[in-house]
Amino acid sequence: MCIQVYVHQVEGLMCLLSSLLPGWHRYLSLYWHQMRQLPSTNPSAHEALVGGCFSVARSTNSFAKVAVDQCIEQTINRHSKSHGGLIGFSRDPGAVHRWVMTAHERAAVAGACHDLVEDEDCDPTAMPHKDSTHSRMARDEKDREKLMSRLAEFSHPFLGNDLLSLSTGKVCSAEVTQDVLSSHSKGTAAMTQFIASRLQSQAVDFFAPITRLNLKTFAGRKPSAKKSSRTAAITADRSLFGRLLVMAQSRSFDLKLLFEHELGSVPWSLANADGSPVKTPKSKLLLALEKKVEPLESLPPGAAVIVDAMALLQCYSSAPPTFGSLSEQVFTQLLAYMPSTPPARVDFVADQYYVASIKSSERSKRSSSTEPLRVSVQRADQPTPSQWKRFMANGENKTDLIKFFADHWSSTPALLDKLGLGRALFLTVGEQCYVFKAEEGKTVLSRNNVSRFVYIHRHASMD
Repeated sequence: MCIQVYVHQVEGLMCLLSSLLPGWHRYLSLYWHQMRQLPSTNPSAHEALVGGCFSVARSTNSFAKVAVDQCIEQTINRHSKSHGGLIGFSRDPGAVHRWVMTAHERAAVAGACHDLVEDEDCDPTAMPHKDSTHSRMARDEKDREKLMSRLAEFSHPFLGNDLLSLSTGKVCSAEVTQDVLSSHSKGTAAMTQFIASRLQSQAVDFFAPITRLNLKTFAGRKPSAKKSSRTAAITADRSLFGRLLVMAQSRSFDLKLLFEHELGSVPWSLANADGSPVKTPKSKLLLALEKKVEPLESLPPGAAVIVDAMALLQCYSSAPPTFGSLSEQVFTQLLAYMPSTPPARVDFVADQYYVASIKSSERSKRSSSTEPLRVSVQRADQPTPSQWKRFMANGENKTDLIKFFADHWSSTPALLDKLGLGRALFLTVGEQCYVFKAEEGKTVLSRNNVSRFVYIHRHASMD
């Protein structure tokens, strides 16, 4: 059964190499094909492999077998290449041939003589295995602890349905996920075609170049540059006037009457030339509201401070090394915004990200120049991505980050102790509002239709 399992494992490795590294499986395919034909081409060798003749034991110690070719190097070839061997023996081809044909006999005689004169106290077979010594066992135990500690830092691959990197937590795109999951089947088809055309029928030369499948992997590709709305508008206008020029040569129509209508596939008052909705300048509304109020020098007692979560996180040019340190830094920053005189509260409000929304098209338009980076936030010691702006360009990352803040703050009593009596921190996560108080720990208030807007949240979260 060992030989069947071995050949099956080689076949699985060859399928992966066919899909990802096609040049590497050329000779491996020949080796695998020869191993499949071994029962008919060399029955004795096949029976020996079935019997377990994969390795040679040169001592009585457990787990001390070596490979067959390694054993030949350590015995026959060692005697042949040592003092008194083939080197400097003769240049006569006939003498060299006779010497090579009898090399194994001389090696056997030399080995038997070595066993006769060897001291029993120096017998390597009587010595314990080097992996069984106390120093080696202590070192292996330390290595095992380091390995387990490192694996515990990796992201859990089975918490969600996304394909992600174990070390960084980065989530693959849909195209990369499809290519990675189908790499084995596509590699199997390519391997079958290679063996049929180059080994069995020999219709194609064995050394002919191998066509790559060009499957996308975790490395990914750089996003292609997209046209801006202004470039699309100029292109649309140029095409329109070109059609009008052709029509004017064969028809008679009034251009003044023609330009009274919207000559486009979409109404220009509602959409751009590329089909995206026209952006509403909401910032002008904020400037108009600021003109009607006067800034306060200090917050009055009982005042509530409302902080836009995404505006605060977007201010970071680079995040702290881990998500846990980022959570603690944001919590400390929110406490600094809180009024010193109780009762005081801070509302940390985050947006909700719906795919079927006008805002979603605007966010995708903003991130068109750089491809968003999807990372699954799972633990406090998980490293933050170095490309912070790309991370914040993904709506799912923002949702996961706010959920992580809520879980991390509620599970860290040292942070809640910093609030003090009479002070509260409100945090919105989707359609729920979390209340953090020092005397009560964490209180979850489930509210339906909690708005993502700052103004409405101020009234919806009041008790």
